[in-house]
Amino acid sequence: MGESGVGGVPLFPAQLEAAELALLRQLSLWQDTLYTASRELTPNTICNYAYSLASLFSNFYSACPILKGGEASITFRLWLTRSFTDTLGEALDVLGLPKPERM
Repeated sequence: MGESGVGGVPLFPAQLEAAELALLRQLSLWQDTLYTASRELTPNTICNYAYSLASLFSNFYSACPILKGGEASITFRLWLTRSFTDTLGEALDVLGLPKPERM
């Protein structure tokens, strides 16, 4: 489904919704957050990140119907959802918490 960009990342739609952009920005902060938390020995940083990520995903899910829109939007939103799932799973794993089976 849809065209593929570099490294399995789909081509972005021409216009991103505000909720998509906010979630994408938060996802991009994961590696820096993990590095900072490990360097400063502050696991609460990861907790705060995971909470913010989950809140932004909830906003995205409410504002952007994942399976509606053009093919590029659907492909991008499915990728964004998978990226959220993977990143939240990593954050919970680092904290020693179980990942939810489904949301």
